[in-house]
Amino acid sequence: MMIETIVKSKQEKHLSKVKSQNRDTFDEAFLSQVYATRFVVACLLLFGIYHHEALNSYTQVFWSWLRLQWWFKHDSFEPIWATFSFSVHVNIFSFIDKKCASFASPYLINPKSRDAKAVYKENLNRAASTAYLLPILLFDAFYPRRNLPLSAPGFFEVCAGVAVGIWLYDLIFFPIHLAMHKIPFLYKNFHARHHENTPLVSADVIRHSFVDGSLQVIANILTLNILGLHPLSRMMYNFVITYMLTETHSGYNMPWMLHNIVPGNILGGSVRHEMHHRTGRNNYHQFFTYFDDMFGYGSGFRRTGQR
Repeated sequence: MMIETIVKSKQEKHLSKVKSQNRDTFDEAFLSQVYATRFVVACLLLFGIYHHEALNSYTQVFWSWLRLQWWFKHDSFEPIWATFSFSVHVNIFSFIDKKCASFASPYLINPKSRDAKAVYKENLNRAASTAYLLPILLFDAFYPRRNLPLSAPGFFEVCAGVAVGIWLYDLIFFPIHLAMHKIPFLYKNFHARHHENTPLVSADVIRHSFVDGSLQVIANILTLNILGLHPLSRMMYNFVITYMLTETHSGYNMPWMLHNIVPGNILGGSVRHEMHHRTGRNNYHQFFTYFDDMFGYGSGFRRTGQR
């Protein structure tokens, strides 16, 4: 009996050591992939700066074509475009979940079993898009604002507009999100549905009540109208921010995700948002980290591999 116990203990220690070695190896590979991605992004950025005049010219050509398209001129293009963008991003991650599981599973933040197919079916079969479309369609009806100038902004002006828009949206939505967690009535009646599922899958980005979704749309409307961005910048902003929202709910921490590409823990990304959904007591930013860290709400899993 004593011999069996000793053998079993040695086996457990050996297994623990192997798991630790595998995790360390994975973490090293993960960091290498992060640095490689940052290097590629830096090269592309330098290339873009060097050829900025050509990029500005191509942007103008694209804008001259785009502004003449009937579907782009329609006053409700933006809400429909945002809904379409959500659909594209969610379905990309859905494809990864269903068809690329062996490749993607090492990057799961929370490897706990999750029924992704059931979540996608539940979330995408309901009229979740109504929460995004209806408030903006109503806004369009009372405040027509489609104005398409002849000139396009510069390429990097578009990029700057998108970046500032994402920052301002996150700034506006932070107190709203915090209030929905700190005030029991708001949480129970409007926000609890968004926290029903964990671990997360990307379709959870549209798992919310009508009021919850409408508040996000209102924050988006305020952002765009405060900044007064060019229509091309607005279009790119809507595509990027819907991706970022979907990415933070994806349940993955991949080395080429934005929170890993941008150094300095500036972005919390899917890592912090997964922890937010697990506890509901931290990480109230949608994207950034500064208010969470300033007020003591910042917390997360390990930034590298989760094994």
